[in-house]
Amino acid sequence: MKWFCIIAIVAECLQNITAAKILALCAVASHSHSLWCYQYMAALAERGHQVTVLGVDKPKIKIPNLSTFIAEEVYEATYSNHSISEWLSDSRIGRMYPAFKVWDEVSSTTMLHSKALKELRKQNENVKKPFDLIIYDHGNAQALLGLVPLFGNPPLILATTFGSPQWMTFRAGNIFNPAYVPSMITSAGQHMTFYQRCENLFYYIFLEWYTRFVTEPFQDQLMREVFGSHLPHVRDIAKQANIIIVNHHFALNGPRPVLPGVV
Repeated sequence: MKWFCIIAIVAECLQNITAAKILALCAVASHSHSLWCYQYMAALAERGHQVTVLGVDKPKIKIPNLSTFIAEEVYEATYSNHSISEWLSDSRIGRMYPAFKVWDEVSSTTMLHSKALKELRKQNENVKKPFDLIIYDHGNAQALLGLVPLFGNPPLILATTFGSPQWMTFRAGNIFNPAYVPSMITSAGQHMTFYQRCENLFYYIFLEWYTRFVTEPFQDQLMREVFGSHLPHVRDIAKQANIIIVNHHFALNGPRPVLPGVV
């Protein structure tokens, strides 16, 4: 009986030691993004990890080992202008671009100034490294990456449901060839005509321009406004990612070359 008690205590201690504290940043104002976030986080929580979620949706069910900080005001602020939803559903890039820009900036600003984020920071302000891992949904609100250096630079995982967006893979040095890898905003398949390849190249150039000269400057300024001016550039923080998880499989989307860290 004595040995049984000792073994039980040791096993419990080992379980506590191997359990990680994980922070998930799921700030995309979309119910579908919250679904995948909570499914992943529930699986991690079931394995004994202590999971904290900063998100925009409450979980449908109560999940043990999972705590949430919810910024529900992001939906109201983002979709109060109904024309945004109409423009985002338009496949023409001339109408989609301004809508996506407004959607990204409004939702990001609301999240960065939300009560939920303030409570998360206050709860962990006196802890040198409160989390062992940060998982970030790389859909918008890149300014949240400022939490990585603020929380002691734990390992970072970038994840997305947007296929293999070039703004994620390019930052990891994983460059796609526009001659045979279709852009995420084109309807062309893997086998393209010459005209489609030229159009695909334009989309690649446009997305890189938009990321580097529109999104990143805004997000970097927002990050410094909220977290302080001493932080690295938001692009450099994203480059620290240890793993990039994309929503792509060669059986459905065709083969494409990826680095070992892109899964």
